[in-house]
Amino acid sequence: MNKSIDYLDEKRLIEILEIILEDIVNLNNVVSADSIVGSVHKAIKYIDDNYSEELSLNTIADKYNVEHSYFSKVFRQETGVNLMSYIAKKRMDKAKEHMKNPNIKLTDIAFMVGYDDYAYFNRVFRKIEGISPRDYRNNPNI
Repeated sequence: MNKSIDYLDEKRLIEILEIILEDIVNLNNVVSADSIVGSVHKAIKYIDDNYSEELSLNTIADKYNVEHSYFSKVFRQETGVNLMSYIAKKRMDKAKEHMKNPNIKLTDIAFMVGYDDYAYFNRVFRKIEGISPRDYRNNPNI
């Protein structure tokens, strides 16, 4: 009879340990999710402060030690846009601010906001704003 009690105690102990392990795994997933969301918010601040630098999903995800595709997914969930669209929009907003100064050439503005190639900057600006940088500068109220 003592063996049956030991067996039941052992079985119950295993069940309790399984429950504890499951709780630990679930808690770890919650902590990881909170951590990645925190990383996304840090990345947004980083992008806002460094929009003129060379930025990519890989460099930003690596900076926060997060797997690239997972970071991309969570970034989109948190912001409603993908990372590269966020960066492009931030750059275009800054470009529009610089365009208020008529003494700065459009090619210089492109460089100031992170584009080495004016033609590419022009395409991105046109895609996001629906108007060329030159036309925007001439009539910013459009």
